[in-house]
Order: sequence, then C-alpha cells, then structure tokens
Amino acid sequence: MKYGLKILALMSLFVMVGCTKINSSQVVPVNANAGWGIAVFANNTEVPQAGYRAMNITTGVLRSKGVHTLVFYPSNANCNKLIVCPNATPSVNAVLSWARERHLQYVVMGAVNEWDYKVGLDGEPIAGVSLQIFSVPTGQMIWSSVGSKMGTSRSGLAVIAQRLIDNMLFSLKIS
Repeated sequence: MKYGLKILALMSLFVMVGCTKINSSQVVPVNANAGWGIAVFANNTEVPQAGYRAMNITTGVLRSKGVHTLVFYPSNANCNKLIVCPNATPSVNAVLSWARERHLQYVVMGAVNEWDYKVGLDGEPIAGVSLQIFSVPTGQMIWSSVGSKMGTSRSGLAVIAQRLIDNMLFSLKIS
C-alpha cells in the first residue's frame, strides 16, 4: 500500500512539472537598487485587461525580489471593458525615451499570450507570458523569457500566473 502511494505521488509530481514550460535567455546580473520602469504588457488574448493584470503581478514579484524603485509608464489608453484596446501598448522606443528622461537603469516590458480557463468540465487555468528587460542606457534587450503554465481545476488563474512569472524571473540574478 505504501509503495502504491509513493508511485502515485511521484507520478503526480511529474504531471505537475510537465504543466510548466519556460525558456529564458542566459542569467544576467541586475541591480535591485537601480531605477526600474515597467510598461503595460501587450494583451494578445481575448481577455480584457490581461496585460495590466500580468504587469501588476510582475511588479509584485519584482518587489518581493528586492526591486523597490519601480516606476510605471503612464498609460493614456482608456479601454477598461474593451477586448482589443488600440494604442494601449507603447513602443519600445517610447518607453526607453520615457525611462531616459527619468534616469532609470532598466525597463520591463512583456506580453500576455494566453490568459484563460480551458473549456470543458475541468476548466483548468492557463497562462502564457513573455517578459523582456531592457538596459535603458544602451537600449538593448539584456534578458528575455517566455513561459506557459497550466493549473488544475482547483487552481486560480492569478495563482498560476504568479507562479509562472516568479519561475520566469528566477533565472534573473537580482542583487
């Protein structure tokens, strides 16, 4: 009986691990005490406000990792209920210009590629996010990551997204 439970637990672990996929660029050391900026994420889904939700989760995860000076790029878009919000996502050049004016060191940008519950009886939450960090002085992308995660029918989408973004940022060396 104990042997059967161990096998079941091991199989469950493999299933849970198999529900997350992350690809990240090489580890890059970044300074937590430097000035950071973050822009609203592109929303490539049909879920309203998914870009804002992912941006806010990313902000919280970065702050939990020691980044305290985090400035939000101002958004002029007024698309609270719209699925497609034209001009909601700023260009990289616009964000970098804004960040240079504020003497920031890093800017975080991203996109939400999936943010929903699977259709069916189980209704598992699924999140897909991409993150990029740019060096403001050089304008170069210094780190990027893309990931997706699927939860169980008892998991919330925000929980799945937070775990995904936390795991994605794990490959970033924040000191």
